[in-house]
Amino acid sequence: MVSSGLTSNNLTVRKDSTVATKRLVYKNVNTATFGENTLVTKQFVTDQGYINGVFTGPALTGSGTSLIPVDVINDGITNQKIRNSVARSVIGRSANTSGDPADIAGAANGILRVNAAGDTLSFGGINLSSLVATTGVLPVSRGGTGGTGGGGSPSVIDTFSVSKKWYKRPGAKSVYVMLIAGGGGGASGAKRASGTSANSGGGGGGGGRSEKTFPANLLLDSLFVVVGFGGGGGAAQATNSTTGNSGVWGANSVFGAPFSTSSYGIFIANSGRSGAGSGGGGAGGTSLWSPGGTGATGGIVLGSSSFFPTFASSGGASGGGISVANIPFAGGVSSAAFGTVGFFDNNTTYVEVPGGTAGVGAGGNGSTGTNFTPSEALYIAQGGSGGGAAVTAGNGGNGGNGGFPGGGGGGGGAARDAVGNSGAGGRGGGGLVIVITYF
Repeated sequence: MVSSGLTSNNLTVRKDSTVATKRLVYKNVNTATFGENTLVTKQFVTDQGYINGVFTGPALTGSGTSLIPVDVINDGITNQKIRNSVARSVIGRSANTSGDPADIAGAANGILRVNAAGDTLSFGGINLSSLVATTGVLPVSRGGTGGTGGGGSPSVIDTFSVSKKWYKRPGAKSVYVMLIAGGGGGASGAKRASGTSANSGGGGGGGGRSEKTFPANLLLDSLFVVVGFGGGGGAAQATNSTTGNSGVWGANSVFGAPFSTSSYGIFIANSGRSGAGSGGGGAGGTSLWSPGGTGATGGIVLGSSSFFPTFASSGGASGGGISVANIPFAGGVSSAAFGTVGFFDNNTTYVEVPGGTAGVGAGGNGSTGTNFTPSEALYIAQGGSGGGAAVTAGNGGNGGNGGFPGGGGGGGGAARDAVGNSGAGGRGGGGLVIVITYF
């Protein structure tokens, strides 16, 4: 064949030699000669050579620039063939919907996590208050306790307001115990003749608070938990020219007691003492963590206010007394501090309950101390306020009951002979035991 006698684009395929089935005529770039090549299954030709793949589009006809969709073989695309990503990022989808992937850029000290709402994947901080976000034990070197008690592992909380048995759970690693003893009862006021002074009743002491974490393997499978009751208030004085009646001590709270009525065991919080009819305030219960607040001392003037201790319930305020000049006085104010994080910070609220008013007639009753609320992680209660005194008619005011758990009862107000009875003392708040098992 002499090509010089042919014009451009004048030679058709039909004029060429016969080509075998599934073969392609091509020009060898290196030798400038024509040849044939057999196309195997799933192979097609581009200007870059042969590509293994599968046609997924319609058959090509005529001329044009149609795109040919193909299936890429497994692991056929390398990292270098993917488009560039932004710095410090991962490829994924941030939104809570299906769709195209994109770069999720990292932030300084950020952790890749799904947010609390469960709708966004992004870099950020970890919410340490979330039980599902944290796990394990934080060592002492990193600011933690180094123990499993209080760690982020799953836990079971048992709350006891009455005495009964506690049972150790299978798989327990450590057991945290918090005990709050019962508060002491306030004393009643004295009853004295006109022209003499009359003491008010003293406030009861707050129950002590103890906390401790035990290795679970050192505890028996079942132990008695004793919840201390609040002490009763002193009865109103009905006998002329007589000192008021003392209140009753609260009871200890105990973990690991030999019997359900025991006042001792492997771990104890001591009860608040009672207010004295002679006017003395009850001592706060002693404990391993924080003693209860001391009850306020009674006297012949304005009732004394109770003060809150650190991390324990306050004692009761004293009642109002009567002076030699026959002047009655109001009962004392009960105080406490409540906070969700700690004492003396921005989350602390200082609460006061006013005492009973003094009465030329009957004295006003003291108010009951404030109970702790479920949001109060400190479990602190307030002692009762004191009752007001009475001189010319009616009875002295009763002391307020102590709040739950462990608040001391308020002292009763004084009264005059042949006029009325003195005010009774308030009852102490009952105790509380909380046991948290960690696994």
